Amino acid sequence: MGNLLSIHTVIILKHEVRRGESFTPLGIASKLLEKYNGMSYNGYPIYLKDLSDSNYAHFRISYGEKGEPRELIEFANSNENLVSKIFARTYYESGDFDYFISTPFESNDYDSIKKPCRYGFDEVKFKLAKGEKINVTITKSELDYARIKLKGEMRSISNLIEQEYTEITTNPIEHYRSIHGYSDNNFKTQQSELLNEILNKSEEVIFLYDGKTIHKKIRTSEFVKQNPKLSNEPRMIINFKHANESNRGYFDFYSSGWSNCINDEYLEYLKKENIKPTHNTW
Repeated sequence: MGNLLSIHTVIILKHEVRRGESFTPLGIASKLLEKYNGMSYNGYPIYLKDLSDSNYAHFRISYGEKGEPRELIEFANSNENLVSKIFARTYYESGDFDYFISTPFESNDYDSIKKPCRYGFDEVKFKLAKGEKINVTITKSELDYARIKLKGEMRSISNLIEQEYTEITTNPIEHYRSIHGYSDNNFKTQQSELLNEILNKSEEVIFLYDGKTIHKKIRTSEFVKQNPKLSNEPRMIINFKHANESNRGYFDFYSSGWSNCINDEYLEYLKKENIKPTHNTW
Protein backbone atom coordinates (compact mmCIF):
# COMPACT_ATOMS: atom_id res chain seq x y z
CA MET A 1 0.00 0.00 0.00
CA GLY A 2 3.01 2.33 -0.26
CA ASN A 3 4.41 3.30 3.14
CA LEU A 4 1.08 2.90 4.95
CA LEU A 5 1.11 3.54 8.69
CA SER A 6 -2.09 2.39 10.39
CA ILE A 7 -2.93 4.50 13.44
CA HIS A 8 -5.29 3.63 16.29
CA THR A 9 -5.63 6.62 18.56
CA VAL A 10 -7.40 7.48 21.82
CA ILE A 11 -8.14 11.19 22.25
CA ILE A 12 -9.42 12.50 25.59
CA LEU A 13 -10.46 16.15 25.89
CA LYS A 14 -10.06 18.25 29.01
CA HIS A 15 -13.00 18.47 31.42
CA GLU A 16 -13.77 22.10 30.62
CA VAL A 17 -13.89 21.61 26.85
CA ARG A 18 -17.41 21.70 25.49
CA ARG A 19 -18.10 19.27 22.74
CA GLY A 20 -19.01 21.02 19.55
CA GLU A 21 -18.95 20.35 15.86
CA SER A 22 -15.13 20.45 15.75
CA PHE A 23 -14.65 18.19 18.76
CA THR A 24 -16.50 15.05 17.87
CA PRO A 25 -14.86 11.94 16.42
CA LEU A 26 -15.93 13.07 12.93
CA GLY A 27 -14.73 16.63 13.47
CA ILE A 28 -11.31 15.51 14.69
CA ALA A 29 -11.01 12.91 11.93
CA SER A 30 -11.72 15.65 9.39
CA LYS A 31 -8.76 17.60 10.74
CA LEU A 32 -6.49 14.56 10.72
CA LEU A 33 -7.48 13.66 7.15
CA GLU A 34 -7.50 17.14 5.66
CA LYS A 35 -4.15 16.56 3.96
CA TYR A 36 -5.60 13.47 2.28
CA ASN A 37 -8.78 15.29 1.12
CA GLY A 38 -10.88 13.62 3.78
CA MET A 39 -9.73 10.13 2.87
CA SER A 40 -7.51 7.78 4.83
CA TYR A 41 -4.14 7.25 3.17
CA ASN A 42 -4.29 4.58 0.45
CA GLY A 43 -7.91 3.83 1.29
CA TYR A 44 -7.16 2.38 4.73
CA PRO A 45 -10.39 1.87 6.75
CA ILE A 46 -11.55 4.71 8.97
CA TYR A 47 -13.19 3.82 12.28
CA LEU A 48 -14.72 6.36 14.65
CA LYS A 49 -15.99 5.61 18.14
CA ASP A 50 -17.40 7.92 20.81
CA LEU A 51 -16.86 6.54 24.32
CA SER A 52 -17.72 9.80 26.09
CA ASP A 53 -19.55 9.94 29.41
CA SER A 54 -20.61 12.72 31.75
CA ASN A 55 -17.00 13.25 32.82
CA TYR A 56 -14.99 12.96 29.63
CA ALA A 57 -15.15 13.46 25.90
CA HIS A 58 -13.30 10.27 25.00
CA PHE A 59 -12.85 9.24 21.35
CA ARG A 60 -11.20 6.47 19.37
CA ILE A 61 -10.18 7.09 15.79
CA SER A 62 -8.43 4.64 13.47
CA TYR A 63 -7.10 5.70 10.08
CA GLY A 64 -3.98 5.62 7.88
CA GLU A 65 -1.18 8.10 7.20
CA LYS A 66 1.85 7.93 4.94
CA GLY A 67 4.96 6.76 6.77
CA GLU A 68 4.56 8.72 10.01
CA PRO A 69 1.69 10.11 12.15
CA ARG A 70 2.49 13.70 11.12
CA GLU A 71 -1.11 14.91 11.16
CA LEU A 72 -1.74 13.41 14.60
CA ILE A 73 1.39 15.07 16.01
CA GLU A 74 0.36 18.39 14.43
CA PHE A 75 -3.16 18.08 15.87
CA ALA A 76 -1.76 17.38 19.35
CA ASN A 77 0.65 20.33 19.21
CA SER A 78 -2.06 22.68 17.94
CA ASN A 79 -4.63 21.72 20.58
CA GLU A 80 -2.63 21.39 23.80
CA ASN A 81 -5.08 23.70 25.59
CA LEU A 82 -8.03 21.47 24.68
CA VAL A 83 -6.69 17.92 24.78
CA SER A 84 -6.01 16.13 28.06
CA LYS A 85 -4.26 13.10 26.54
CA ILE A 86 -3.59 11.33 23.25
CA PHE A 87 -2.41 7.74 22.96
CA ALA A 88 -1.77 5.94 19.70
CA ARG A 89 -0.80 2.47 18.56
CA THR A 90 0.84 2.43 15.15
CA TYR A 91 1.85 -0.24 12.66
CA TYR A 92 3.99 0.24 9.54
CA GLU A 93 2.94 -2.04 6.70
CA SER A 94 6.36 -3.63 6.30
CA GLY A 95 7.34 -3.45 9.96
CA ASP A 96 7.46 -6.12 12.62
CA PHE A 97 5.08 -5.09 15.40
CA ASP A 98 3.07 -2.20 16.87
CA TYR A 99 4.60 0.92 18.38
CA PHE A 100 3.14 3.25 21.01
CA ILE A 101 3.22 7.04 21.38
CA SER A 102 1.57 9.37 23.89
CA THR A 103 1.37 13.09 24.61
CA PRO A 104 3.09 15.30 25.45
CA PHE A 105 5.20 14.63 22.37
CA GLU A 106 8.75 15.72 23.20
CA SER A 107 9.61 15.93 19.52
CA ASN A 108 7.97 16.01 16.09
CA ASP A 109 10.31 13.18 15.09
CA TYR A 110 8.24 9.98 15.17
CA ASP A 111 11.25 7.66 15.47
CA SER A 112 12.44 9.45 18.62
CA ILE A 113 9.08 9.34 20.44
CA LYS A 114 7.83 5.86 19.55
CA LYS A 115 8.39 2.85 21.78
CA PRO A 116 7.32 -0.80 21.50
CA CYS A 117 3.63 -1.36 22.24
CA ARG A 118 3.30 -3.99 24.97
CA TYR A 119 0.34 -6.34 25.14
CA GLY A 120 -0.54 -8.38 28.21
CA PHE A 121 -1.93 -11.88 28.67
CA ASP A 122 -2.97 -13.59 31.91
CA GLU A 123 -4.10 -17.06 30.77
CA VAL A 124 -3.05 -19.61 28.18
CA LYS A 125 -5.29 -22.26 26.65
CA PHE A 126 -3.57 -25.03 24.69
CA LYS A 127 -4.14 -28.29 22.86
CA LEU A 128 -1.24 -30.70 23.28
CA ALA A 129 0.02 -32.65 20.27
CA LYS A 130 -0.70 -36.38 20.30
CA GLY A 131 1.54 -38.24 22.76
CA GLU A 132 2.79 -35.08 24.49
CA LYS A 133 2.48 -34.48 28.23
CA ILE A 134 3.19 -31.52 30.43
CA ASN A 135 3.57 -31.27 34.20
CA VAL A 136 1.42 -28.33 35.21
CA THR A 137 -1.66 -27.70 37.32
CA ILE A 138 -4.65 -27.26 35.00
CA THR A 139 -7.17 -24.67 36.19
CA LYS A 140 -9.82 -25.59 33.62
CA SER A 141 -10.33 -28.19 30.87
CA GLU A 142 -12.39 -27.64 27.71
CA LEU A 143 -12.69 -30.70 25.47
CA ASP A 144 -9.14 -31.24 24.16
CA TYR A 145 -7.87 -27.97 25.63
CA ALA A 146 -6.20 -27.25 28.95
CA ARG A 147 -6.30 -23.77 30.46
CA ILE A 148 -3.87 -22.33 32.99
CA LYS A 149 -3.12 -19.01 34.66
CA LEU A 150 0.05 -17.62 33.13
CA LYS A 151 0.86 -13.90 33.12
CA GLY A 152 3.15 -12.20 30.66
CA GLU A 153 3.47 -9.77 27.79
CA MET A 154 4.18 -9.91 24.07
CA ARG A 155 4.52 -7.85 20.91
CA SER A 156 1.67 -7.99 18.42
CA ILE A 157 0.13 -6.46 15.30
CA SER A 158 -3.07 -4.44 15.02
CA ASN A 159 -2.93 -3.27 11.43
CA LEU A 160 -6.10 -5.22 10.61
CA ILE A 161 -9.26 -3.69 12.07
CA GLU A 162 -12.40 -5.73 12.61
CA GLN A 163 -15.58 -5.37 14.62
CA GLU A 164 -15.43 -5.53 18.38
CA TYR A 165 -16.98 -8.18 20.61
CA THR A 166 -15.44 -10.96 18.55
CA GLU A 167 -12.37 -12.65 19.87
CA ILE A 168 -10.02 -13.85 17.12
CA THR A 169 -10.78 -11.31 14.43
CA THR A 170 -8.18 -11.57 11.67
CA ASN A 171 -7.66 -14.14 8.97
CA PRO A 172 -4.38 -16.05 8.78
CA ILE A 173 -1.67 -13.59 7.80
CA GLU A 174 -1.68 -13.65 4.01
CA HIS A 175 1.72 -12.17 3.27
CA TYR A 176 4.98 -14.03 3.62
CA ARG A 177 6.72 -11.08 5.27
CA SER A 178 4.02 -10.90 7.94
CA ILE A 179 4.32 -14.48 9.19
CA HIS A 180 6.23 -14.35 12.45
CA GLY A 181 7.95 -17.03 14.47
CA TYR A 182 7.68 -17.54 18.19
CA SER A 183 10.88 -15.70 19.04
CA ASP A 184 9.67 -12.63 17.15
CA ASN A 185 6.73 -12.15 19.51
CA ASN A 186 9.18 -11.30 22.28
CA PHE A 187 7.24 -13.15 24.97
CA LYS A 188 8.15 -12.07 28.50
CA THR A 189 6.96 -13.98 31.54
CA GLN A 190 8.32 -15.19 34.87
CA GLN A 191 7.34 -18.69 33.71
CA SER A 192 9.29 -18.67 30.46
CA GLU A 193 10.33 -22.33 30.66
CA LEU A 194 6.70 -23.42 31.06
CA LEU A 195 5.54 -21.20 28.21
CA ASN A 196 8.27 -22.51 25.91
CA GLU A 197 7.29 -26.09 26.77
CA ILE A 198 3.64 -25.34 25.97
CA LEU A 199 4.60 -23.72 22.67
CA ASN A 200 6.83 -26.62 21.67
CA LYS A 201 4.38 -29.39 22.57
CA SER A 202 1.05 -27.95 21.43
CA GLU A 203 -0.99 -28.03 18.24
CA GLU A 204 -2.71 -24.79 19.21
CA VAL A 205 -1.98 -22.14 21.82
CA ILE A 206 -4.46 -19.39 22.68
CA PHE A 207 -3.48 -16.37 24.78
CA LEU A 208 -6.17 -14.60 26.82
CA TYR A 209 -6.43 -11.38 28.78
CA ASP A 210 -9.33 -10.71 31.12
CA GLY A 211 -11.13 -13.68 29.59
CA LYS A 212 -10.81 -12.49 25.96
CA THR A 213 -8.68 -14.12 23.28
CA ILE A 214 -5.88 -11.77 22.20
CA HIS A 215 -3.61 -14.09 20.18
CA LYS A 216 -3.59 -17.58 18.74
CA LYS A 217 -0.87 -19.81 17.34
CA ILE A 218 -1.98 -22.90 15.47
CA ARG A 219 -0.06 -25.52 13.50
CA THR A 220 -0.91 -25.41 9.81
CA SER A 221 -1.86 -29.09 9.92
CA GLU A 222 -4.31 -28.40 12.77
CA PHE A 223 -5.69 -25.37 10.94
CA VAL A 224 -6.39 -27.52 7.86
CA LYS A 225 -8.09 -30.10 10.08
CA GLN A 226 -10.36 -27.40 11.52
CA ASN A 227 -10.90 -25.69 8.13
CA PRO A 228 -10.82 -28.47 5.50
CA LYS A 229 -12.39 -26.36 2.74
CA LEU A 230 -9.44 -23.96 2.80
CA SER A 231 -6.83 -26.65 2.21
CA ASN A 232 -7.40 -26.68 -1.56
CA GLU A 233 -7.29 -22.94 -2.14
CA PRO A 234 -4.12 -22.05 -4.12
CA ARG A 235 -3.39 -18.99 -1.98
CA MET A 236 -3.70 -20.95 1.25
CA ILE A 237 -1.47 -23.75 -0.09
CA ILE A 238 1.24 -21.12 -0.63
CA ASN A 239 0.66 -19.79 2.87
CA PHE A 240 0.97 -23.29 4.34
CA LYS A 241 4.30 -23.70 2.56
CA HIS A 242 5.60 -20.37 3.80
CA ALA A 243 4.44 -21.10 7.34
CA ASN A 244 6.26 -24.43 7.34
CA GLU A 245 9.45 -22.79 6.08
CA SER A 246 9.51 -19.60 8.13
CA ASN A 247 7.33 -20.15 11.16
CA ARG A 248 7.95 -23.75 12.23
CA GLY A 249 4.64 -24.74 10.67
CA TYR A 250 2.39 -22.33 12.56
CA PHE A 251 -0.07 -19.57 11.71
CA ASP A 252 -0.59 -16.53 13.92
CA PHE A 253 -3.94 -14.86 14.53
CA TYR A 254 -3.81 -11.36 16.02
CA SER A 255 -6.49 -9.80 18.19
CA SER A 256 -4.69 -7.46 20.61
CA GLY A 257 -5.94 -3.92 21.15
CA TRP A 258 -6.52 -1.20 23.71
CA SER A 259 -8.11 -3.74 26.05
CA ASN A 260 -4.77 -5.46 26.70
CA CYS A 261 -2.31 -2.66 26.01
CA ILE A 262 -0.13 -2.48 29.12
CA ASN A 263 2.27 0.39 28.38
CA ASP A 264 2.88 2.17 31.67
CA GLU A 265 1.76 5.65 30.57
CA TYR A 266 -1.54 4.24 29.34
CA LEU A 267 -2.36 2.19 32.44
CA GLU A 268 -1.29 4.95 34.84
CA TYR A 269 -3.52 7.49 33.10
CA LEU A 270 -6.52 5.14 33.07
CA LYS A 271 -6.08 4.43 36.77
CA LYS A 272 -5.67 8.09 37.65
CA GLU A 273 -8.77 9.13 35.72
CA ASN A 274 -10.80 6.00 36.61
CA ILE A 275 -11.33 4.99 32.98
CA LYS A 276 -11.85 1.35 32.04
CA PRO A 277 -11.16 0.38 28.40
CA THR A 278 -13.76 -1.66 26.54
CA HIS A 279 -12.62 -4.82 24.80
CA ASN A 280 -12.09 -4.39 21.10
CA THR A 281 -9.32 -4.67 18.57
CA TRP A 282 -8.94 -1.04 17.68
